[in-house]
Amino acid sequence: MKLSLARDATLTPIDAGAVLLDGRRGRYWQLNESGSTILRKLLDGETPTRPPRACPPPPR
Repeated sequence: MKLSLARDATLTPIDAGAVLLDGRRGRYWQLNESGSTILRKLLDGETPTRPPRACPPPPR
């Protein structure tokens, strides 16, 4: 299943990743290089090759 951004959302590449803008609400998020790469691959129709790992419990 190929993902797509909402009609009012835009993804703009920058040097350190990308900026995702929600034009309807006027909110934005800065994505680092990893987040930008993952989102672009999902938008291009790629699927994850393995499920995400669970985060380890925090140290005590």
